[in-house]
Amino acid sequence: MKTVLNEEEFKLLCKQIASRIHEELGLEAYRVYGIPKGGLPVAYEVSKHLPRGEVVFFAQCANVLVDDLIDSGVTEERYKQKYPSIPFYSLLDKRGNDYWWVEFPWEAEEAPAEDAIIRLLQANNISIESLDLEEVSSHIKTALKRYEV
Repeated sequence: MKTVLNEEEFKLLCKQIASRIHEELGLEAYRVYGIPKGGLPVAYEVSKHLPRGEVVFFAQCANVLVDDLIDSGVTEERYKQKYPSIPFYSLLDKRGNDYWWVEFPWEAEEAPAEDAIIRLLQANNISIESLDLEEVSSHIKTALKRYEV
């Protein structure tokens, strides 16, 4: 199921997660790092609702990591391994939920997701016109293995 968030819903989720962060951590000041790229707008909005909240541009300078969405959990795990002492929060977690696609307000004007596949093939100098379905499937499987999906 596709879930479309409008700006008000996004801001409400950010306010809720900021409240949870402050409740759990109780810090006097927050240095919030947004996981690129979807976590950047989250970091800016969440920081507005935290005492002395500021956005930082390097994870190692943060005392809170935020992301827009946990999809497979690979990004979350990577950041938790690299920065084990910095808590990780996300607005939404797809694991165990009904939504399989979430569109955030800043994505409404972006190109469709299908364009990403075309750009990926083009970036690897693979001619789209010359591909047959079996070859496309093979390239996708290779990419998925590379990202451990």
